Amino acid sequence: MTNSATTLVWKKLVLQGKDIVTSDEIRRLAGDLGKDESRSLRYLQEHGHIRRILRGVFYVETPEERTRGSLGHSVLQLVQMALEAKGVRRWYFGLETALKLNGMTHEYFAVDFVITDSFRTTKVIEILGNKFQFLRRAKGHFESGIVRRSGLVFSDPEKTVLDLAYKRMIDGHERQHVSSALLEHADKIDRAKARRYLTSYPP
Repeated sequence: MTNSATTLVWKKLVLQGKDIVTSDEIRRLAGDLGKDESRSLRYLQEHGHIRRILRGVFYVETPEERTRGSLGHSVLQLVQMALEAKGVRRWYFGLETALKLNGMTHEYFAVDFVITDSFRTTKVIEILGNKFQFLRRAKGHFESGIVRRSGLVFSDPEKTVLDLAYKRMIDGHERQHVSSALLEHADKIDRAKARRYLTSYPP
């Protein structure tokens, strides 16, 4: 298989306006074009025509992005697009990531967190050079406290603080460390709203 034959798959994806594709879609398109399915997928990854976001989900670089040498979306936007492609219906950026998105801190955090009702990782994974961890919560956890701003989905200040305290609790931290999440950000949240949200957390 020639390189030009393989890039025909990429060019077809670009012409179709695809930004996020699955490995199955790429294999199917390669087969339709008479190309080796596995080799096409591997070549496109190795040469940067597609970028892996989640397992089996890829971002298709545009010709402009390849020329420029940078992507037109942030890594958070790409993760959001990949989750939607995987059909994950209930999710949001949470914990320290939501602290940043809510403007509640200027501190740097090495890991970004995503809360979902169906998809999780047992450890931190790398996405485009950034570290992420996906945590799973029950469906009732997603009924309130989630906002969409600047195109991103994340927890509001009250839910963010409660999530921080809850994670510390289930991780086995001492009570003082659990409550410190609430005390540290007490002046940035609506306490009445936070109390209403408590019903979605286990007792």
